[in-house]
Amino acid sequence: MKKYLSEMIGTMVLVLMGCGSAVFAGIPGQTFTAIGTLGVAFAFGLSVIAMAYTIGKISGCHINPAITLAMLINKKISGKDAGMYMLFQVIGAILGSAILFFLAKDFVSETTHTGANGYTQVIPAFIAETVFTFIFILVVLGSTSKGANNKFAGLAIGLTLVLIHIVCIPITGTSVNPARSIAPALFEGGQALSQLWLFIVAPFLGAVFASSTEMAYSFTPVSSTQSSYTSAIAINSAMQGLHHVAQRLMITGFPSFWMSAVLNTFPSRVLISTRGKVLPFLVSPSV
Repeated sequence: MKKYLSEMIGTMVLVLMGCGSAVFAGIPGQTFTAIGTLGVAFAFGLSVIAMAYTIGKISGCHINPAITLAMLINKKISGKDAGMYMLFQVIGAILGSAILFFLAKDFVSETTHTGANGYTQVIPAFIAETVFTFIFILVVLGSTSKGANNKFAGLAIGLTLVLIHIVCIPITGTSVNPARSIAPALFEGGQALSQLWLFIVAPFLGAVFASSTEMAYSFTPVSSTQSSYTSAIAINSAMQGLHHVAQRLMITGFPSFWMSAVLNTFPSRVLISTRGKVLPFLVSPSV
């Protein structure tokens, strides 16, 4: 239960701070300069960074059903936990929106009253939400994967969300998070509710693409021996390509030389020749 409550609190903070910045930035006659798109973007990103280092050790700080879905697909969370995570994320988002609605009910905002998402053209909006969710979750999966520098994962994830908001706010207001969209839409009603489907389907679709990509191109680092062997193959391929181009262009006097590379983590010699043809690698890796 502790991790479910953590997800609820984290999502509440995200909605309250992120959507709150958008709501109060649009109030006319305020004594401070409107924070604009950049300010709203940082409000969302900084909320994620703060929560990542606060509840990350308890629940992993998903605070986003799309992230939870990606973790479920990658078998990093059980089906039961995934369902409970999503439920408490939505509850937390509703709590955040309720607090924001109470605070802003007596104000007149020129931008938004709830921070609800919306769009004018469905196709660009759907593509934007799918692609930006894909990018966001790819960063989440990569920065939290085994072998990554997990101490900076929260920072990488939060700053990525800032970047995504800077680009996507003019298109949809930026969701990439179904819970963040559901709660404000419930308080906004009308068009926000009729368009809500897009901010559920597109982020989930982006999550599926991201998790599939992560599984296909695992971010797990290779060993030093494998890395050296891969680098040697790349060098050989480059030299073969260069030699082929030289022959095709009938360049005369193409330099003939021998290149010997001794790799510290690779016990055997690697010999490359451009005299006549590129010789195959003389390798016997001790793997």
